[in-house]
Amino acid sequence: MPMSQSAYDSIFGKAWHVKGDEIAKRLVYITNAGTPAAVLVPEFIGQWCFDTAGAHFYLATGLTNADWKLVTI
Repeated sequence: MPMSQSAYDSIFGKAWHVKGDEIAKRLVYITNAGTPAAVLVPEFIGQWCFDTAGAHFYLATGLTNADWKLVTI
């Protein structure tokens, strides 16, 4: 499960690696006020998005804005 940007920064800091920003993209979730479907285009397959309005996580299963899947447990 990914972590918030603030958790990442407190653990790794900003300059712990020359590719730190690229590594952070794989470890940190993005946020959106509502479902990301039809709104956000994922940067890569496997990207996580947290819906701050509905308190749900979504996972990108493709590279279009229709490829967000609700994660349920």
